[in-house]
Amino acid sequence: MYDPNFNGKRLRRPGTTDEMINKLELSLGFQFPQEFHDCYLAANGFGIDHLLLVPVEEIPSFISKTRKWISAGHKHIADRFFPFIDNEYGPTGYFLEDDGELSDYMFVAVQERYHDDPRFDPDAFMEPSARSIWSYLTC
Repeated sequence: MYDPNFNGKRLRRPGTTDEMINKLELSLGFQFPQEFHDCYLAANGFGIDHLLLVPVEEIPSFISKTRKWISAGHKHIADRFFPFIDNEYGPTGYFLEDDGELSDYMFVAVQERYHDDPRFDPDAFMEPSARSIWSYLTC
């Protein structure tokens, strides 16, 4: 049974500003869903023992680090992946679809299933995670 009285250190940073989110969107070339804005305006990073929700100012370097890892064998996927959640299972975020819109689902790059061989099917390690940040955090 789940015991909410764990010993982990709860971390939460104050919310960011619309200006910081807009600056991030401008640098990435697209707009995040309203839910992303709402979440980051409430808390610019939170988690237990480490920040699960990556702070806005750290998202570009988190994306870069994740893409470097994935692009060893799957550059065509890495270039379209925009993770902003850092969990032990794997980085989680949106895909940019061919039409330039963000995917309806968030995806997780499952670290323990990843292979840097381009012949390896990316569906074996990129799996749908949640339809929204809210559903991700409450599952």
